[in-house]
Amino acid sequence: MNAQNVEAMHQDDNDSSDSINNISQIGRNRAKISVRMNGVPIEFDYDTGAQVSVIGKQYWDEIGRPKLGPTKPLSVYGNQPLDVLGETVVRVRLEKISRSLPIVVTRSNDIPLFGLPWILAFNMFIPRQVTICSITSKEVMTTDKQIAGMTKEFFSVFDDKPGRVKDMEVSIHLSKAKIMASS
Repeated sequence: MNAQNVEAMHQDDNDSSDSINNISQIGRNRAKISVRMNGVPIEFDYDTGAQVSVIGKQYWDEIGRPKLGPTKPLSVYGNQPLDVLGETVVRVRLEKISRSLPIVVTRSNDIPLFGLPWILAFNMFIPRQVTICSITSKEVMTTDKQIAGMTKEFFSVFDDKPGRVKDMEVSIHLSKAKIMASS
C-alpha cells in the first residue's frame, strides 16, 4: 500500500489483530456539519446515504453517556454488520434550531455520521430532483412458490373474470379522435 495514498488507518484498540477498519484517501471530498449534541460541539460527516445518525463510544462518553436502548441490527456498505452498543435520544442544536433525535452508538470510534433522518428533521435543503424513498421490507418474491402463494391468496385479482368496483364513483373521459382511431 502506497503511503502517499492514505490519510489515516484506524485500528480498533480492543482488537489485537492487524485488521484495518477505515482507510481514508488523501483528497477525498467530505461534507462536514458542526452541531452541538447535548451541549457538546461535534463535527459530523453529512451523509444522505446513512439511514441513521451514528457516533462512536468516545463521543457517547463525551456527551454524558445517555442511557442506551436496543436498536435494530445495522450493516455498513457491503452488508457487513455494524457493532452497535445501542440507541439513545440526544438534544441536537444546529444554529438556532434544536431537536431531540435518535442516534446509534457504535463500539468503534469512526467519524460521526449526520444521516438522512436528521437532515429531514432539520428541513435541510434537498434538491428538487431528489426523491426520498422508503424501503419497508427486505423480502423479495422471486420463487415460483412465493408467486403461487400470492396468486392463491389474492385469487380474485389474478383470475380471468371481469371485476367489479364497489362504492366508488368513476368518470371516463374519451376524446373523439382516440375513439375514431381505434375503430
